[in-house]
Amino acid sequence: EIFAVKGTIQTAYEPPAAGEWAQRYCNTLKIGTKNGHRFAAERLAELGPLASATIAKEIRAYLSSPASMGYLVSLCEAFTECAEPEHADALMELIEVSETPVVRTAAFEAIGRSGQAHLVPRLLSVLTNEVEPSPRGAGLLAIAGIGTQGCVDFLELQVQAWLDPNSGMRVGMEGWNALLMVDN
Repeated sequence: EIFAVKGTIQTAYEPPAAGEWAQRYCNTLKIGTKNGHRFAAERLAELGPLASATIAKEIRAYLSSPASMGYLVSLCEAFTECAEPEHADALMELIEVSETPVVRTAAFEAIGRSGQAHLVPRLLSVLTNEVEPSPRGAGLLAIAGIGTQGCVDFLELQVQAWLDPNSGMRVGMEGWNALLMVDN
């Protein structure tokens, strides 16, 4: 016989249950190809707020894992498209805990793109002590994008300190550029 007897072929693919798609797409961000990453990010964006909790859970699970920096950056980028304010704290935790500048940069960018104004006090506190240029620049642009009065005041102080010859502050151009980006 050439053809299998009906009912003897077993399916190898098991689709996830309805609420497990976000986790499946996050797993693709962890180990997939470039096209797989793109596909997973698009599907997470389509899930919107439903994916936000899963992404935040994954960020927290890998907070202090330097070996997972690519995955964390991908999660930050995906979070931008489906951000829910109650889950954005995971991004701040990532900024506060990660020792990897590229991961902190991605988290700052995600906060800025998603406009999480409730995080401004924590952002300003972290930015005061940020010494790495890339995360600092991304953080300044994030607060410029959020654009609250507290953000503008912080940026103005950065520029004033930069312009003051007695301050000893050597970097400040980023603060000036970010101030110019404020939309109001």
